Amino acid sequence: MASALSRRQLLQWLGLMGAGAVLPCRPLALPAATGFAGATVDIAGQYATTVCDDRGGLLWQQPLPDRGHALALHPNGRWLAQCSRRPGYYLQLFERRDGTPLATIEAASGRYFNGHCLFGERLLYATETVAESGAGCIGIYDGAAGWQRVGEWDSGGLDPHDLRWSADGRLIVVANGGLLSHPETPGIKLNIATMESSLAWLDAHTGTIVAQPRLAPELHQLSLRHLAVDRRGEVAVAMQWEGAAMQRVPLVAVQHEVSGGLETLALPPALLRSLRQYCGSAAVDASGRLLAVSSPVGGVTFIWDLAAQQLVDEVRLPDGCGVAAAAQGFFLSSGRGQLCRWAVDGVVQLEAISGLQWDNHLLALPG
Repeated sequence: MASALSRRQLLQWLGLMGAGAVLPCRPLALPAATGFAGATVDIAGQYATTVCDDRGGLLWQQPLPDRGHALALHPNGRWLAQCSRRPGYYLQLFERRDGTPLATIEAASGRYFNGHCLFGERLLYATETVAESGAGCIGIYDGAAGWQRVGEWDSGGLDPHDLRWSADGRLIVVANGGLLSHPETPGIKLNIATMESSLAWLDAHTGTIVAQPRLAPELHQLSLRHLAVDRRGEVAVAMQWEGAAMQRVPLVAVQHEVSGGLETLALPPALLRSLRQYCGSAAVDASGRLLAVSSPVGGVTFIWDLAAQQLVDEVRLPDGCGVAAAAQGFFLSSGRGQLCRWAVDGVVQLEAISGLQWDNHLLALPG
């Protein structure tokens, strides 16, 4: 592994200083999604990355050394990165077309991966935690150097989880979940009484935090987990409540612009109860108007019209967590192996691969 560089050294090394700097990622107009990918496990306990067409038919599958979490697609449309589940110790890169393994990135000494990563044109960014202190960071890996780790940025809080590009590709937004844990006891949350989540907007050239909205103090036990960004740059945040079990709190927030605050969605009370204080994934459809948010605990995924600020539909899917934008509507997946596609005219069941269970997230794949 390469040693960590200072911010200035990293900028000089990548040639990003001065007026001639290029954007780390130029958002591309990709074709509509014609398939999807996700982490899976079969009845023999074999973890894998699985890629399907838009009917749920298997295209390819590659084994993983341990449980996977989220995937990322390179802007060139050719490479996939599979993240390991927190606390994770690998990132696996594949050819998108046929699953040919390209590289395995091991976690740096004293760091572990938190389940999500993000491609730029040259760099790969991953949410990570410093094992001993619990501090959050964004690890930076360079494709031109064989995906060596070339630096890290402060994430602005504990437990950074999901991260996404801003609509113009100049910023990276990070969901700092606020939870303190230790890799030797990964299921134990050590700071629920004092936890604090935030969104951190990082300058993609320097890593400088340019904005960091937080929820109201009385909601400090809401963990910001998963993000969806529409083409206008609005960010939707799916959250999980770590406070008193009987307390009803909002579980989805929206930030309309970088300089603005977090506004919670006023979900219908019956729907809010059915989410059981836990949202697992979020995605915006191809139109940028509809938001899908899942609750595997509640067994429901709801569709929300961001423009009209109203509920469109609810889909009952036991242990359903994965959501990804389809050509029209959304692909949905379940930890019990079910696959379906939601559209405004109804829900269509897709082919289910025998003996295969889907993990938390799906990634839409363009044609």
